[in-house]
Amino acid sequence: MPAAGYPVCLRFNPCDFCIAIGTSNKCVKYYELENYTLVSTSTIEMMEPRALCFTPSGEECFVAYDDGTRIYRLDNETRPILLDVIQKPYRMVSDLQVSSDGSQLYCLDSNCFLGNAGGDPSAAAKIKTN
Repeated sequence: MPAAGYPVCLRFNPCDFCIAIGTSNKCVKYYELENYTLVSTSTIEMMEPRALCFTPSGEECFVAYDDGTRIYRLDNETRPILLDVIQKPYRMVSDLQVSSDGSQLYCLDSNCFLGNAGGDPSAAAKIKTN
């Protein structure tokens, strides 16, 4: 079992009393908060997650890594199910958000957030998820 790492990103599930936490030991952990129990842990990836977000239904979780985004179903009791991979690198991502209808994934680059790339934080990159 991997050593516990510190949190690098987290997001609350919009529909359940749960939280997903990306850790420095290169995995995503999904906790149920009513009883403070670990529901599942992803396999160890090659790098730390940069950001994560849930779909509006709370059923899927998008996790941005340096080499792309993985889409997981986290409510599995043993291990999250990898549903898809978006092959778009996110080296400087600071936040992810799925549109309210679930059709688009918005990525906020940390350069944009800091004002180094145009200064407008609403200039998020749009990526089709289907």
